[in-house]
Amino acid sequence: MSIIPSEQAPESGELIDLVDRYLDQRLDEAQGKKLETLLRDDPQARRYCAERIRLHSELHSLARPLRIEIHEDRNLVIEQSGGVSTVTARQSNRVSVAPSTAMVQNPGRNRLAAWWLLLPMVLGLALAGWWIHSSRQDAARQQAPPHLIAALENASFEAENLKDGEIRNSVVGWETSTSKRHSAVVNPGKSRLSGGLHLPQTEAKLSSPQALSLTIDRLGEAGWVRQRLYGETAIGTKRLQLADIDGRTIRVEMNLIRPAVEGTAYAENDVFFYAGIQEELRPGRKVASYQINTGKEGWAQADRSLGLNNDQLVKVSFDLKVEVGEMRGDAFFVMGIARNSPPGGEIYIDDVSLRLIDR
Repeated sequence: MSIIPSEQAPESGELIDLVDRYLDQRLDEAQGKKLETLLRDDPQARRYCAERIRLHSELHSLARPLRIEIHEDRNLVIEQSGGVSTVTARQSNRVSVAPSTAMVQNPGRNRLAAWWLLLPMVLGLALAGWWIHSSRQDAARQQAPPHLIAALENASFEAENLKDGEIRNSVVGWETSTSKRHSAVVNPGKSRLSGGLHLPQTEAKLSSPQALSLTIDRLGEAGWVRQRLYGETAIGTKRLQLADIDGRTIRVEMNLIRPAVEGTAYAENDVFFYAGIQEELRPGRKVASYQINTGKEGWAQADRSLGLNNDQLVKVSFDLKVEVGEMRGDAFFVMGIARNSPPGGEIYIDDVSLRLIDR
């Protein structure tokens, strides 16, 4: 019969069975390795196992057969002195508690049994210590300031192998609106995409055959992607909170490519590209932002105007100064096309990297 501590959430049947087998000394080698894996990877499993061992030890001590001996001594002392007789009666009791006779017939066997009785308690204390140590490590990791930003997942958009000319609207490792075609991974190659040769000249300059495509349609719906940030600290990797990077400066580097689209009258329009650090929940406010006009300076304001020609690649670098204010929560890196861009524009992004440039 399994005992699940009332203060714990119900555990998996596999964990309960493995702990039961351990307590009954019925674990084989494969089951022992499985239990070790569960305890190593799951803090809740460690807490459950430690509590079961503690309860088992307490119940075992209550149910252990005992032998109780009561020894009574009576002494009567008669003394005569100076014609006076003195009688003194004394009574003393000694009580001893020991294992029953069935357990003390073989001293060596009894010592072994006593060790097995203590083993669950020892392991329980070890597991409890492990859990406390892990909890303290997690707390320290959350408080430790990051000195590096961990590399973005799928930063060059090569996680999936696309055929020449293929377009895929899902972007591995990045959040986006997958129901629309405004954010996509493309393999332009030498094939026609959206009715035109996209990169007849730039294709040879790409470090990888695939890139992220962001577009804005005639209704102002614009493509975007974002990714949760992680930081490297002195004691390991941690999920970055906005507060962790408050006041810090993040340098962003990437390739921007303007495709040579020939499909519509809107295809030649410039776009406003932005990148920033964003809060997780809506409305998705930004604690840092940088905006690039892919066209020439003059018709609208941006932090930088590139004046990109069709089928041109440029490597850009810019800094994001983080100012969190009252915002809290996880930090996200976001890229997209601003909705005040003219309709029909498109931009390709490749080889994105982030790094902290201050301590």
